[in-house]
Amino acid sequence: MSEWLTTGEMIDRLKVGEVAEGVDSLGKEYCVTKTEYGMSFCSSTGDTRGYLEFTLNKNILGARWRILYRFVSFEEAMKALKEGKSVTFHAENANRPITFDESYPLTGFYDDHDLFIDFSDLLEGKWTIEE
Repeated sequence: MSEWLTTGEMIDRLKVGEVAEGVDSLGKEYCVTKTEYGMSFCSSTGDTRGYLEFTLNKNILGARWRILYRFVSFEEAMKALKEGKSVTFHAENANRPITFDESYPLTGFYDDHDLFIDFSDLLEGKWTIEE
């Protein structure tokens, strides 16, 4: 996700295992992750060791947040696609992510600027599974 979220929106949308980065009005940066036990402050990789539980104060409440992508391998993405889920390919050389589902088959294709993305790009690229 690249859109900015309020603290409440971030709490509602963040899924277990995902990481969100935030910044408050003073420019202080935060990182939180959601586990099966709740939310904790963390490093940008999601490591919670040595970090406190996520607590709400006026700075946190006024912060804006972005949920970081949780990338999966091509194999995981194809398994999810077979299960009827939508998957998104985040090409480094394309101007936007490309989402595949039952209505948009996975083949070689061109993006908006006629930039060809071949099968090796798909195999080695970054994928997310849309829930």
